[in-house]
Amino acid sequence: MAKLDDFEWIEELFPEGIGVDLGSDGDEWRGHVFAHLADVAESSGYQMHSQEGGGYLYTPSGGRMTTSLLITRSTNNRPICHVLGRGERNDADVATWVDAIDHAVRQLGEKKSYPWWAVIGEDPDARISPPIRMVDERTVGGIRLLPARTAFIEPRAGRSIASSTTARTFLVHAHGVSTGYAAHVAMREAARNLRILCSLLSLISGRTWVLRSGPSYVTRVADGQPITEAPTLPEYTYFLPEEMRREENSPEPIPLSFPASIEAAWGKLLTERRIADLIVAFHESLLLDSGGHDSYALLGCVAVIEAIGNRGYKKLPRCKGCDNCNGCRNVIGAAARFRDALARVMNADRAKELGNLVYGRRSDTAHEGVLHGIEPEFGAGFRFGELADDPPIEFGYTVRRLRYATVQLLRNELGLPDRLEGPADADAKGVIGIASTAGGRMP
Repeated sequence: MAKLDDFEWIEELFPEGIGVDLGSDGDEWRGHVFAHLADVAESSGYQMHSQEGGGYLYTPSGGRMTTSLLITRSTNNRPICHVLGRGERNDADVATWVDAIDHAVRQLGEKKSYPWWAVIGEDPDARISPPIRMVDERTVGGIRLLPARTAFIEPRAGRSIASSTTARTFLVHAHGVSTGYAAHVAMREAARNLRILCSLLSLISGRTWVLRSGPSYVTRVADGQPITEAPTLPEYTYFLPEEMRREENSPEPIPLSFPASIEAAWGKLLTERRIADLIVAFHESLLLDSGGHDSYALLGCVAVIEAIGNRGYKKLPRCKGCDNCNGCRNVIGAAARFRDALARVMNADRAKELGNLVYGRRSDTAHEGVLHGIEPEFGAGFRFGELADDPPIEFGYTVRRLRYATVQLLRNELGLPDRLEGPADADAKGVIGIASTAGGRMP
């Protein structure tokens, strides 16, 4: 590891100060410094070493630079830069560092556009038979969606070493353009938009959509323009045995249609960050359910419903003093607001009943680590009882009812059409029992 004692001379740059706030702009500024070095000094990157006395030492890789840059932090969070070298003082390097730092300051806030490709699809770990297939090309929020015409088949073994099945899904290419001061920043923006998109598609289709590949910055060009034709999607994973590559007797896929209100919903998700956070939180709950983690999946749904119930309040009520405290100022009335939110998508009696079923169990899981479902049995699916009470299975039914209510509430927030009657309004244990989980089709 490079140390300051390894160098024979040092020179401070910009002793009058550099107009950069490291807390908000430090990474962007540094990125511009080394991007400029790549242009003017043919550097291919850098090595970074933290120093015991504070700061970071950056040594360019490749190119003609033979010196390093030490960046420390001033008391007002500004960068202090020193050039360090060996042998005779290298005036050309010092001048290049000065030019790169000055250039980076001027570039702050400048963004470039980066086209990208990604692949999305149904979660292969969820229940996906029959699979969903997007029939036609669509564009949602500027993201172009190109569906595969043939199914993608892959092994689905889970954690078992004794058996394996196959998952059959219809992948979708997603193509978009994101902005940032560098490609990796733009890809972070792309990844967030893809997460929101998968969450939205999960609400629309009743299935769990996930990112399967990318996003990858389009680097291939022709005639100076990025190549935006969709790469070929595979039909099988490379390691799928030949005997598992068959489609006979496979069920026909369910065509996926988009409501006319999807663009308005997308616009709301991009302009109201809180709604986007909630739909992603719900998506997390779906992923937990795919893994058989009912108790924590329920916790996620309760949190989303609570947040929706709180949205009508500019200021949540707080305790002003009661028999158990002396004005603790804790937020009060959360359970009531939770039930009120449920009552928007079911009658008041059912909202009260479901609220009573889940709210205390949510607290047990959040505060005591209690698991209410079949998780303690490794999510065992072998159950032989039909008439006797089975609390873990009953809890699973409750989770599905709550999930359906969460879907309805989020759809209402986004202006999406209501779903058909489902388990949130069903009494019969059998009806709720056959209602699919996040990986199956929501009624």
